[in-house]
Amino acid sequence: MQQLLADKREREKRVVAQMIQLYCSKQHHNGATLCKECSCLLSYANERIEHCPFIKEKTFCSNCRVHCYQPQMRADPPGDALCRTKAAASSSGVGSAPSG
Repeated sequence: MQQLLADKREREKRVVAQMIQLYCSKQHHNGATLCKECSCLLSYANERIEHCPFIKEKTFCSNCRVHCYQPQMRADPPGDALCRTKAAASSSGVGSAPSG
């Protein structure tokens, strides 16, 4: 059973990575590499998938009764504001923005 859940988590991560890659290549025109904001969004999404308590019965995050993504990460464009804030904080040496 644990292996099935691990496989489901990995499959979910692959699908999300593909969606973010498509979005980034169409919206940010970066080709095969993710821009900083989309890379940040992918890391954020992977962290959420890794800790999802509903992975066993999960369908789509949008159908979930608990929205674990911060509102900034669900915005359009997804994650740009929060990731820019985190990138600016880390490049300035101030410390990272809190995750939630």
